Amino acid sequence: MQTHGDRNFRLPPDALFARLGDARWLVSTLTNVHVQRADTDEAVWSMRPALSFLSGSIENTLSIVERQPNSRIRLRIHTRGIGATAEVEIRLDLQPSAEATAVRWSMSIPQMTGLLKLAPKGLLQATAGKVVEEVWNQVETALVREAEPTAQ
Repeated sequence: MQTHGDRNFRLPPDALFARLGDARWLVSTLTNVHVQRADTDEAVWSMRPALSFLSGSIENTLSIVERQPNSRIRLRIHTRGIGATAEVEIRLDLQPSAEATAVRWSMSIPQMTGLLKLAPKGLLQATAGKVVEEVWNQVETALVREAEPTAQ
């Protein structure tokens, strides 16, 4: 399963790269998660599943697997829940544009086991699309919050 898209951020590539290439920062933008540990290269957290047929909590490990300064970041997320696992690969290509940085992103799920393999592809695709949109919105909210002047 694969999906892709584009997002634009009003930050120069070096500033955006510093945030998107930092696992600790990325996981700090997520809501409704319990972060167990996080550093620049890896973050581990748990959360409730987005799919109703999965119960309990899902353990996630995000690893930054490649950084090409100010131009490309590759991430891998290993997800493990009761009766299912998945490997998610994400590629972010940053391109400067007038007063902003465009991010062309792609996500693939090359490996699924258990209940996820049995789920209808359409359901998985729709859920993945919803999760991706929620995460991008949370990242954007965090970036906007950082840019706001602090009250003195």
